[in-house]
Amino acid sequence: MQLRRFQAQGFRNLAPTQLALPPGVSLVHGANGSGKTSLLEAIYALATGRSFRSNRLASVVNYDQDTLTLFGEVGYASGRVSRLGVTRGSQGSAVLKLDGERVGSNRKLAEALPLLLIHPESMNLIMGSPEQRRRFIDWGVFHVEQGYGEASAVFRRVLEHRNAALRQGTRDLASWNAQFLQAAGRVHESRMAYLASLAPLLESALNRLGGVDKVTLRYQPGWDRRKSLAEALDAQAELDRQSGFTRSGPQRAELRLEVEGRKAAECLSRGQQKVLACALLLAQNERLRVAQGLGALVLVDDLAAELDLTHRQRLATALLDQGGQVLMTAVEPSLVLEGLARAEEVTVFHVEQGQITPA
Repeated sequence: MQLRRFQAQGFRNLAPTQLALPPGVSLVHGANGSGKTSLLEAIYALATGRSFRSNRLASVVNYDQDTLTLFGEVGYASGRVSRLGVTRGSQGSAVLKLDGERVGSNRKLAEALPLLLIHPESMNLIMGSPEQRRRFIDWGVFHVEQGYGEASAVFRRVLEHRNAALRQGTRDLASWNAQFLQAAGRVHESRMAYLASLAPLLESALNRLGGVDKVTLRYQPGWDRRKSLAEALDAQAELDRQSGFTRSGPQRAELRLEVEGRKAAECLSRGQQKVLACALLLAQNERLRVAQGLGALVLVDDLAAELDLTHRQRLATALLDQGGQVLMTAVEPSLVLEGLARAEEVTVFHVEQGQITPA
């Protein structure tokens, strides 16, 4: 999978942009505020329908424009080509299109253009809320297990209906419980299988990057493991009714990252946490490559700010070895290319005042 062409109009400080992107690793460099991160953000928005810097896509529309337009052409090893489009005005909702047809959710875009992001907020995988680690797991399962996207959507709908029934004071929850248990079981089993396959890949990624070892992925399913989920629902039925929401289930699951039995967030330095976050994303990309033959498009924002020289070199080499498409940013190209044995394989672009040109 390769994002061959990318176009952006009306996105933050980017000038109208038309890029032919090569396979492999590309580096975009330029001064702070020149548009490097905006380019990654625009590509991210094309693949997800949202921004990684703002909760509102409308906020990224250039103040001189009424509308932003994003377009991408994605090629696959089979020869198939997909065309993605996102349009968003300062008012109203975004219009998402795949191959010229409007789609109702960003799931279709995500399937067409799998994308991983390494940036300053990646450390939230270690320090952040359980919800962020659940999203990490679900992204991985979604891209390697056919049908998981629909199964996950079914689970969310059943959970919403069960919670609504609780708030309405419904006493007989047998029907919703049965549907909830079935949907929850599918999500739980898929997550467990995915994490089992990810663990050895994480160990390999940590060995490549260095500085952190003996990390264990410990999945807590969202209910007391001494009971079945059905028993947990029965035991908490009255508390659920009083609170108006479901206290047990995959929606409460947690992925604990442990180092020799201690929480990684409590025993690792900030630098080690960055390394672990990068290793998790490297492992996730490798798992996708194993499943589909090629990994995700990887966006790496300001690599030099996140890692020291040794780890920058090791991460860049690992990404080169994975053979997928990578787009990195840096203020100075030397901050990424210095000491990199395969620097000649990196395509370099320069950005200045929102204009992106080959270097």
